[in-house]
Amino acid sequence: MPVSTLNRPNEALFALDTKAPVRINPWESYLRGWFISTSQASEPTSVLGVAVEGSFVPALYGLPRPDVAHHFNDPALVNCGFYLRFRVPKSNPRIKLVAQGKSGTVVLAELNAPLVSAKGDPTVPIDSYEAWLKYREASLFWPENEVNDRLSALPYRPLLSVILPTFNPSAFLIEQCVQSVLRQQYAEWQLCISDDCSNPAAERHLRSLAASDDRITLAVNPYRAGTPETQNLALKNAGGDFIVTLDQNDELHPCALLEVARLLNQANTCEAVYSDEDKIDGYGSRSNPVFKADIDPDMLLASNYMGRLTALRRATVLALGGFRAVCDGAQDWDLLIRVLEQSGPKAIQHVPKPLYHRRIRQARAMPNLNARSSVQKSSVRALSDHLARTGKPAVVELGISPGSFRLKQSAPPAAKVAVFVLHEDGVFQLTTIRMHANRGREIAIYQVQDCAVYSVDNVSPSPLLTLTDISAEVLIFINRPLESLNHLFFEELAAQALRDECGLVTGISVDGEGRVLHSGFVDSTDGRLVDPFAGLEFSQVTHLELLNVARSVETISDRFFAIRREHLSAVGGLPSVAAGQMPQLVHKLVTNANRCGLRVIVTPFAVASFHHSLPDTPVVPVPLQNHTSISLNPNLPAFEDLAPERSFLLPERETAEHTVSEYSRPQDKLASQLNSLKSEVDSLSASLETERALRNSIETSRSWRWTRPLRELLNANKRRT
Repeated sequence: MPVSTLNRPNEALFALDTKAPVRINPWESYLRGWFISTSQASEPTSVLGVAVEGSFVPALYGLPRPDVAHHFNDPALVNCGFYLRFRVPKSNPRIKLVAQGKSGTVVLAELNAPLVSAKGDPTVPIDSYEAWLKYREASLFWPENEVNDRLSALPYRPLLSVILPTFNPSAFLIEQCVQSVLRQQYAEWQLCISDDCSNPAAERHLRSLAASDDRITLAVNPYRAGTPETQNLALKNAGGDFIVTLDQNDELHPCALLEVARLLNQANTCEAVYSDEDKIDGYGSRSNPVFKADIDPDMLLASNYMGRLTALRRATVLALGGFRAVCDGAQDWDLLIRVLEQSGPKAIQHVPKPLYHRRIRQARAMPNLNARSSVQKSSVRALSDHLARTGKPAVVELGISPGSFRLKQSAPPAAKVAVFVLHEDGVFQLTTIRMHANRGREIAIYQVQDCAVYSVDNVSPSPLLTLTDISAEVLIFINRPLESLNHLFFEELAAQALRDECGLVTGISVDGEGRVLHSGFVDSTDGRLVDPFAGLEFSQVTHLELLNVARSVETISDRFFAIRREHLSAVGGLPSVAAGQMPQLVHKLVTNANRCGLRVIVTPFAVASFHHSLPDTPVVPVPLQNHTSISLNPNLPAFEDLAPERSFLLPERETAEHTVSEYSRPQDKLASQLNSLKSEVDSLSASLETERALRNSIETSRSWRWTRPLRELLNANKRRT
C-alpha cells in the first residue's frame, strides 16, 4: 500500500507493536505497527514492506489506529496502521523493515525472525501453547520441500470445495480469510463465496477477490436470505468431491486441505472429516487450542464438539438436502447429525491436528440474548427432528454445561430391574438402595455371597441357579460400600442399558468430598489405560466438558455397572457372578461388547458416592482386530503440566497409572504438596525478615567495626534466599 513519500529516515515515525516477528505456523510470521511519514511532499509514492532473503513483501497499510491519532492529536493519522505477513526465512534470520520510494529504499529497522523448523524439537518441555506451536507443530506435517513429491504419490487427489458465506465482511479479515485458502499447500481446491446481499463496498471488494484467482467463484443473493440459504447458494456452485465450511472471519491452516486429502486416501469410504482447532486474534496470533476426541455419537448429540474444520462428501450433503433454514444458527450441527444418522460413526474420521483458526470476537458490552435464544431453539429443533427420524425413546433437555443438551433416555415402564450387591457390604448397603428404588419401577435386590446369589426379599435359603430364576431385563451390580446415590440413579442406568448399541454402562463414582474416583478408562498415547478425570472435583470444568456428557470409553472398573440380561447370558450367565470375580466379569462383558460392535458407555446422570478407597485397577479387554480403541487426543499429553483453565489435565501420575502409593486418596497427596509449599514460603518469609533487620542495623550503626560484619552477613543471607 502506498504511503507518503519518504526521502530520509528522520522524516518518518513508526513503531512496532511486537518486539520481534510473531510466528503463526511453522512457515509464516507477522509484524504489525504504525507508520507516519513526516515528509512535506504530498505525493504518495513510497511502499512499506519487509525484505526477507532477497524478496520484498509489501505491507497492508491503512489499518485503523485511533490510539496514534489521539496521541498526536491529529485525526488524519487514524489509518496509519500496517500489517505484514511473510514467509519465515529458511537460512538467514535477518529481515529488514523498509520503505521503498522514488529516491530509493530506506531501512527502518532490522530484526531477527525465527527460521523454518522442519521437524520441531520433541525434547523441549512444553509450558504453553506458544511453545507447543514452536517445538511440536511442525512434526505433525510433511516437510514443505517434500510436499510435491508426496502428493504425486497419492492415488486419490480430490477436488475440495471451500464454502464461504459472507455478509458485510471486514475488508481486512475477509482478505486474510481468502489468503488463507490461497496459501494452501494442496492446490486442488475451489473457493465458493456466496454473499448475502452485503453493502456495495463489501460486494466490490468480494468481486475483486474473486477476480484474483480462477478457482474463486462469487454468487450474490439479491435479498437477505440468512446463513443456511447462503451456504446452499455456495453449495450449488461447488463441484468438488467434498465441501469444507469456512467462516468469513476465520482462517485455514496452510496444511488444512492437504491433511484432508491425506486422510481421504487412507479412508476412502469416509463421509466426513473433522479436525482440531484453535483461536486467532485479529492479526493471527494463535491461542486456546481445542484438541478434540474421536467421533462419539453421544457427545455429538450433546453439543457440536466436532466444530471446524469439517469436510463433508458433497453427494451426501446434496442427498440430505443441504443446510436447513429452520435450524438457522445450528445448521452446521444439524447437518452433522443427519450425516451421522445416514452413514454411522465409522464413516466420520478425525484429524488430530489444529487445522482451523477461529477468530476471537470482541466481547459485547451487552450480550445478545435474542441471538442466544434463537440458537438454542434451533439446536432443540435439530435434536427433536433427530429423535423423530430415529424413533428413539428420549426427550431433549438442557445439559449440565452451558450450551450443551441431553437426550434423556427412558426405559419402558414395564421393564424390570435387578440390583446385585455383595453380602459383606452389610445392611446399610441394602438400606441405601431401597431408599432410591421406590421410583415406580419394580426393582428386585439380590446379594452375592462367595459364588452364590440369594434373593434379599425371599426368605428361602436356597441360592439362585440360573438366569431363568430372575425376571429382570436389566441387571445392575454394585460392588463397593455406598454412601449415597443421585436422584433416578437406577432409572438412568436402566434406560442406557436398554439402548440397542449399549453393551455395558456405568456412571460417575465420587468420594464423600465430591472428587472423581472413576469415570471410565481410555487409551493413552503410550498404550496405558488411564482414567483422565480421576482425582478431579466432579464440578470442575474439564476438557470439552467430557465429565458432563454421556460418552464411550475403552473399559470400566467393577465399581458399579449395568447390563441387559442377554449380555450376562452371553458370558456364562449367573454362574459367572461371584463376589471375588467381579473384575473378571467386567473383562468378559467388555470383550463381548467389543466383539458384538457395542459400546461401553459412561453417563454423568448416574452418580454414586462411595467410601474412600484405593484407585480402581483397569480391566484390560481382549484386543480384537476390528475394534477401534478409544484414545486420548495424541496432542493432549504435552499439556499435562499446564494450568487446568488452559487445558485438560491428566491427573497426578499415581492416579493416572492407578498404582498404589503412600497416599490412599488424591487429596492426601495434594495436601502434602501444599504443606511442603507452605514450609518453603515460611522459610522465605523468615529470610526476608532477617534481611530487613540487618538493613535496619546497618542504617542505625555508626561504627564501621560493626557495620562490615553485618554487611557480609546480609550478602550471605541474600545468596541463600
